[in-house]
Amino acid sequence: ARISNSQFDEMKEEIARDQKSQSTILHAKAAIENWMVDFLKRNGFMGVLLMAAWPNAFFDLCGICCGHFGMPFWKFFGATLIGKGFMKVPMQVFVIVTAFSDRFLKPVLHMVASITPEAWEVDEKLEGALEKYKSKFKDKSIAPKGDGLLKKAWSTFLIIAIGYFIVSSMEQFAQQRSAELARRKKAKDVKSD
Repeated sequence: ARISNSQFDEMKEEIARDQKSQSTILHAKAAIENWMVDFLKRNGFMGVLLMAAWPNAFFDLCGICCGHFGMPFWKFFGATLIGKGFMKVPMQVFVIVTAFSDRFLKPVLHMVASITPEAWEVDEKLEGALEKYKSKFKDKSIAPKGDGLLKKAWSTFLIIAIGYFIVSSMEQFAQQRSAELARRKKAKDVKSD
């Protein structure tokens, strides 16, 4: 969402105030905000795509900054969709599958065994724990039968939250359209006078 220039100026003033602060945390926060704003202004769509694709905590700040300097919604949404849906998720799946494959895991366990005392039996304990967790994923009989109350309550909450989001989005789009039509009508009335 776009914000007014006065709100953007307030953000810049807050960043400048934080930079002058003696607090290390506020100074670091200001440096990160400045970097993010500059990065997104320079890179636009590709900047958002990179922030969305790489697992990081700065993506929330990325969204806020895009709103502050008025990046169009569909440009932001498209970059986010491509970054998170088509880049980040496949990368994470690849890393997890690779990390827990026997071909990769056995050398890691061997390395752990070589750097820890034999009496600790760390490699055997880790291998036993990993086999236990792997068998949980493979054994379908362990899965709980039926839906529990908590699962039903959570599903109901999610359905209500998503429904509320859809309704409020439609209302906001309708209000924006109404305001646009009113502006056009007012401009037309002014021209005809």
